[in-house]
Amino acid sequence: MSDWNGCMGRNIRVSEIESHNFRKYHKFSIYTKCSFIGYTRYQKLRKSILCFSRKTGFDSFGSVHVRPECVSGAIAAKQQKKEREERTACIQAVPDGIMSEYRKENRRLLLNEKHEFSLVTGEIPEPGDNEVLVQIKANGICGSDVHFYHEGRLGNFVVDRPYVPGHEASGVVVKNGPKAKRFKEGARVVVEPGIPCGHCRMCKEGRYNLCPDVVFLSAPPIDGTFCDYVCVNENFLFEMPENLSFEGAALAEPAAVAVHAVQRAEFRLGDTAVVLGAGPIGLFVVQAFKAAGGGKVICVDMLDSRLEKALKVGADEVINPANYDGELKNLGEVVFETAGNKVTTAQLFSVAKVGGCAVQVGWPNGNVVEMNIADMIDKELTYRSVNRYANAFGAAITWLADGRVNTEEMITHRFTLEQAKEAFDWALHHPQETVKVIVTN
Repeated sequence: MSDWNGCMGRNIRVSEIESHNFRKYHKFSIYTKCSFIGYTRYQKLRKSILCFSRKTGFDSFGSVHVRPECVSGAIAAKQQKKEREERTACIQAVPDGIMSEYRKENRRLLLNEKHEFSLVTGEIPEPGDNEVLVQIKANGICGSDVHFYHEGRLGNFVVDRPYVPGHEASGVVVKNGPKAKRFKEGARVVVEPGIPCGHCRMCKEGRYNLCPDVVFLSAPPIDGTFCDYVCVNENFLFEMPENLSFEGAALAEPAAVAVHAVQRAEFRLGDTAVVLGAGPIGLFVVQAFKAAGGGKVICVDMLDSRLEKALKVGADEVINPANYDGELKNLGEVVFETAGNKVTTAQLFSVAKVGGCAVQVGWPNGNVVEMNIADMIDKELTYRSVNRYANAFGAAITWLADGRVNTEEMITHRFTLEQAKEAFDWALHHPQETVKVIVTN
């Protein structure tokens, strides 16, 4: 059997494909130049690559073809018919996308009030006037998703009926609604999951995250993106840069939280920031602050493993209060609370320098926190809160694509949609080892 010629100039043998020995090849569109290959073997090779791409979460494989002249008679006709059907389904319209078959049904991951998951199959939804049908390729698991799974509620949102979680998603445009014109079929996109009314005072002022009628995907009972297909308003989709993978693009939503937090902060270029909490959002804030012109970043957490990760993504100094001899006072011009913890929230005002800014990004457990207001008044601090994001996805996607926000260090674990329960259990029970868990379709 002759070689498969990759578009990157490398030769990949059929035997390597069959044995899954092609992990080092990323972007390729492969062809056989052999004198004959049976249709059955072609399908086995194709299935092998599909299986590998789903298991690994790789999303940069090109299309697989066997040239018609390589097969004969009825086999060639059968192959050509299948390839025409695939082109109609927009499979090959996806540049460097996850190589996957066009699904004729819509798998949906349901979470019920008993904390149970089930993967059900239903019809593919039809997009409304200004909506776009998106085939989901990758999802990140958010801390809020884990809260709903483990506790059945978060704040005022309660799981009282089955719904689809997930809102950190990227995918491919499959179909436009009657009035949707912004994207072509096959466009690779990121989903901004909060859809506001567009007419209220907050929307008109550009603070649409505060719209009282916002529809947020995966806020129970609203269904989210752990499914194969979802319809989204075209104005809340963003086209992905060519060099950004679907997995990397799934980080745009939590990165947008960090971008918004930095936008809400008051600081001068080169100022020092303190980030309380080195979880996913804290690590994104470290990077967003630097990308926006901030100076030194000090990261504080009780887990050394997270502090090591903070150093890898750009923190200049890390502090574990358990073995820190100094006082956590007057350390930075701006302080971000990202842990969602009563203790760290109570420390905000003492950690900030005189005239500085304290930014509440995390949602403290229990909601009520005792704080020394005298520190805030005496230092004349600015205290800002963060509610999701507004006008932040553009910067988040740009920084993910150009490397100012590190995707490789942030993604620690990968699962498929069929393994979703395992993915949630891992995120729930292994917080010290986990930053972002990605689920691919």
